[in-house]
Amino acid sequence: VFGDTPEEQRKTQLIEHLRRVHNALEQHLNGTSAPIVLVAPPEIHGHLKALATGIEFHDDGVQMDPVAMDEAELHARAYELVRPVFAQRRADDLDRFRMLAGANDPRASLALADIVSAARFQRVDTLFVQEGASVWGRHDPNEDRVLIEAEPSPENEDLIDYAAVHTLVNGGNVHVLPLLEMPRDAPMVAIFRY
Repeated sequence: VFGDTPEEQRKTQLIEHLRRVHNALEQHLNGTSAPIVLVAPPEIHGHLKALATGIEFHDDGVQMDPVAMDEAELHARAYELVRPVFAQRRADDLDRFRMLAGANDPRASLALADIVSAARFQRVDTLFVQEGASVWGRHDPNEDRVLIEAEPSPENEDLIDYAAVHTLVNGGNVHVLPLLEMPRDAPMVAIFRY
C-alpha cells in the first residue's frame, strides 16, 4: 500500500477544510467577539475547536448534523444556548444606563433629537428602544437637524428605526424592550460613546 489509507485521507481533507472555515470565520469576525454556536457532528466540533484558538465558541454548541434540521429548528436550538448571554448583556447595559443617568452623566441621553444625530455620527454605544414605538420625522445630516412630524409621509421615516439601523451599522448595541422594562418613559434612550 502506498500513501494514506482512505480514512487517513478523509481526515486530512477534513482538517484542511476546517482550516479554511476557521480562516473565513476569523476574517469575518475581524477581532470582534460574538456568541458563536457551532452546529456540527461531534468529530467536527472537536477538530474545529482545536484549530480555532482565537475564536470563542459556545461551550456546548449543537452536536448534530445541521443538514438534519430545518432553518427554524436550527435557529431555535442555537438561540436557546445564547439567550442567557443576550439577557445578561441587556441587564448589564441597563444597569450602566441607570448608573450614568443617576449621576447626570451626559453620556446617558433621553433627548430624541440628540440620539438620532448621535446614531448617525457613530456616537451611540447602546440604544434602548420601546417595542412597537414609532416617531416620525427626518434627520438632515448636513445641518445636523432633526424634524419631528406627527404622521408618516413619503418625505419622512421612523426615527427610531433610523437610530437603530445607524447604531447597528456603526458597531453599537440595540435592545428592544417592552414599555414596562424601558429605563425611562421615552420611546428610546441611549448611552453615548463620548
